[in-house]
Amino acid sequence: MKAKPSRQASEVENDQSRMSFSDHIEELRGRLIKALIGIGMASAICLYFGDAILTFIRRPLEAALLEYGHQPQLISLSPVEFFNVYIRVGLLCGLMLASPWVLYQIWSFVAAGLHKHEKKWVLIFGPASLVLFVAGLACLYYAVLPLTLRFFLRFGEGMATPMFAWSFYISMVLSFALGFGIGFQTPLVVIFLALSGLVPVSQLKHMRKFIIVGVLTLAAILTPPDWQSQMLLALPMLGLFELGLLTARLMVRRQDRH
Repeated sequence: MKAKPSRQASEVENDQSRMSFSDHIEELRGRLIKALIGIGMASAICLYFGDAILTFIRRPLEAALLEYGHQPQLISLSPVEFFNVYIRVGLLCGLMLASPWVLYQIWSFVAAGLHKHEKKWVLIFGPASLVLFVAGLACLYYAVLPLTLRFFLRFGEGMATPMFAWSFYISMVLSFALGFGIGFQTPLVVIFLALSGLVPVSQLKHMRKFIIVGVLTLAAILTPPDWQSQMLLALPMLGLFELGLLTARLMVRRQDRH
């Protein structure tokens, strides 16, 4: 007959379990503090160079205004508007600058509970996600934003004098940036679904028409409410979906061979 564990042994086991959980929480607390310190330092740097960052952001608008013979300047509609824009942009740029450090802290916390093959995929998907996010911002800044601004300026040419306020322009740029940063993650989502077996490649191909509707809906949510902006995000996302589908097909075939 199997002897029951003594009350003292049970209490010792519970204390050890409690200590292990306590250590886990302490590790999480330490990682969060380090991540917040990194975000704070990065935000301070971006706030210090705020003028240069805002000059960089407004450059596409200035170029478009000059092209159509307008004064290349932005206006403030209230005494605190530019201050609010300055702080907002500095903090958001600081968050983006600190994102690799934050991702490293998250990775360091969860890595202990992952299997070897899971760690391999995280190490691949993490940097790839960051590269795609930066690629989305570059596509926005150098291609999509200038085209969008020229379209709207040309549309109202001769009928209205363009006067752009800082808050409205920055809100438009940031909403675009969020949309393109998220939208460019499409290949990773497709590859993850295929490799994990959640949605086979063949099923993804058959679901293409539903995915197109989903991409158009997501583009409508993530961009300003005009069809040009939505299409400028939706078309790259659909192209990235096809790229992700092709990559997933090749990776699944290679996985099956091994």
